[in-house]
Amino acid sequence: MIHKYILDLNNRLLFDRYLEAKKEMTTLRIEHWYKYEFLSLQWFGIIFISIIFITVWWRLLDKKRLIEMLLFGFFIATSAAIMDGVGTEFNAWEYSVKVLPVFFPLIVVDLMMLPLILMLLYQFFTEWKGFLVAITITSAIFSFIVEPMVEYTGIYQTFAWKYYYSFPIYILMGLINKWLMQAIICRQKRESKYDGQSTHSPN
Repeated sequence: MIHKYILDLNNRLLFDRYLEAKKEMTTLRIEHWYKYEFLSLQWFGIIFISIIFITVWWRLLDKKRLIEMLLFGFFIATSAAIMDGVGTEFNAWEYSVKVLPVFFPLIVVDLMMLPLILMLLYQFFTEWKGFLVAITITSAIFSFIVEPMVEYTGIYQTFAWKYYYSFPIYILMGLINKWLMQAIICRQKRESKYDGQSTHSPN
């Protein structure tokens, strides 16, 4: 019983230290955002690029497939946000400028740029071969052009990360989510066909 009490006490002390460090980190993050990020040139650039991407995406989007496109985009955004969270947690990279201090590290990439572009690729390249070529080219652009440009502007900093690490990850992200989306659609069609046969079956 005493041994269990000591373990619980040590756990409580360590957890309290974690909470204090987390509280201090949140305070520093908000203070840095307000003093050096908010309304900076990079901050306005992120807002401007987000508006441009949303406008272009909406004009090109097949509105008849809106739900399908949004679901695919949700999968991409979720994947990007998870990977971004893991990367920043392990100090592989960090963002010096964010739209909001308590949201996704880089909303313009996680929820705007990457999902919107991949949604259009998914829309226009329905065959696997064409999609593979398109996602490979897009991954190369993101890995070797976009990421260095974002780091050059001071928005993004890499530590234990190389640009070419991102290249296969972007490809896999697109392929896996396309496969998942098509699996969902196929399942939905099978269920609809089964329901239709059940409805029209003789009593």
